[in-house]
Amino acid sequence: MHHPNSNFSLRVHLDEHTSEEVLLQILAQEVARIRPRMIVECGSGVSTLVMAKALHSCGLKDSRIIALEHEEVYQKRTKAWLSQEKVDEYAKVLLAPIGPGGWFLVEQARLWNSGAWSEAGLGAARIDLLFVDGPPRPYSREPALGYFRPWLRLGAMVIVPDLKKDRTMFARWRVAYPEMKASEWETDRGAGCLEVPETPETDA
Repeated sequence: MHHPNSNFSLRVHLDEHTSEEVLLQILAQEVARIRPRMIVECGSGVSTLVMAKALHSCGLKDSRIIALEHEEVYQKRTKAWLSQEKVDEYAKVLLAPIGPGGWFLVEQARLWNSGAWSEAGLGAARIDLLFVDGPPRPYSREPALGYFRPWLRLGAMVIVPDLKKDRTMFARWRVAYPEMKASEWETDRGAGCLEVPETPETDA
């Protein structure tokens, strides 16, 4: 199990809709630990702000977050928070409608043409941290790993909050991607983590 460091000071906008505070502590600490160059977030909100502030605190000026948000009201709210805290340069919040199957219509969000890839100096973009907090409908998060797996860098982390709600999904991911190391954090709603091996898999 992973446990957060209680010394990290967290001052953000918390409300009843946000990720739980322990998880936000974990996100900030993991950003500081792995020093990601590219973060992709499925969903947006306080978590976006926390990760952007962590990038700023660590002096990671070339790192970027791309967040996919399906509701314009939440997209605007997150962007306003980022601007208020003067960390908006670290994150782009893209509007991504949800398709009939419940997953983001990523191409409509122009994810690959968002400019964040080139701003981070990534011609062939690779993701260091994938945070899967949306879409919010039941089982709608499951396509996330299959969609983004080809873009995950060696050693990348995939963090999944609300694990108690989607434990079956997490179990299926573990079966589908046995090469990825799985672990969990002790939080109120549960959180899981999958880590890509730091070296390529080789055939026996």
